[in-house]
Amino acid sequence: MQIIEGVSQLTMTGNYLSCRLAWAGGVALGAWVAGGISGAHINPAVTLALGAFRGFPPRKIPGYLLAQTLGCMVGALLIYFLYRFGITEYEGSLARTVHGPHATGGLFFTMPLPFVPLATAYVTEAVATGTLLFLVLAFMDQDNWGLRRGSLPVGLFFAILGIGSSLGANTGYALNPARDLGPRLALCFLGYGWDVWTHDRVYWFWGPVLSTVLGGLLGTFLYDVLLYTGEDSWVNQKCDVTETQCADRREESPEHALFLSGEERSGTDAGEPARSA
Repeated sequence: MQIIEGVSQLTMTGNYLSCRLAWAGGVALGAWVAGGISGAHINPAVTLALGAFRGFPPRKIPGYLLAQTLGCMVGALLIYFLYRFGITEYEGSLARTVHGPHATGGLFFTMPLPFVPLATAYVTEAVATGTLLFLVLAFMDQDNWGLRRGSLPVGLFFAILGIGSSLGANTGYALNPARDLGPRLALCFLGYGWDVWTHDRVYWFWGPVLSTVLGGLLGTFLYDVLLYTGEDSWVNQKCDVTETQCADRREESPEHALFLSGEERSGTDAGEPARSA
């Protein structure tokens, strides 16, 4: 009876909308905290897309990806520690499961609904992440009502809330490879077993990792082809000069500065107001 009451209390503490609001708030606050340090790079799909299209320094990408994944892993460990008693109550024992009527693995990483074909799940993740990149680039595009520096988290809040509410039901909307991979790594140390990696035909790789990265690249490409005019994107470069000169033009672009760390931005034009990342 106590277990039933406990489960009832757990299920009444939140709903789909409250989870979407919390997730949107978490992303917005993370961008706010890291914006002046890293350019708000908290998502590998964003970092890779900017490296592929907007001249983000390749030498920084491995370190950023590692930091993003480890950050999500530590966050998952902290959440597990805080809610371990509730998880045990819901599972009904000390066992930890990924599938089943009282499985809790899905609290930490994304999984497709049982009736959703895997192909549909992959496309859902790609479309959702592509939409996110498209919106992020619009927020930063100063020729397209771009947001001022410091206000990007507000735009991100509504972007994540809208994407999660409309496209999140099929898979739980990873949008971010690190947000899914980090918690899976954490759960390996917490008794969830190899099912963390093997469920749904190795879904962790094909959905939250590969599909989000490809979707982000596609969303960035579409924005640069359809709307963006800055020459910091290779899609729009009309350089008849050397590659070095083209790279110099990318670095002089206002949008390029949005992805620089605070230290790097201090070396740019100090007389021009910096803008948000």
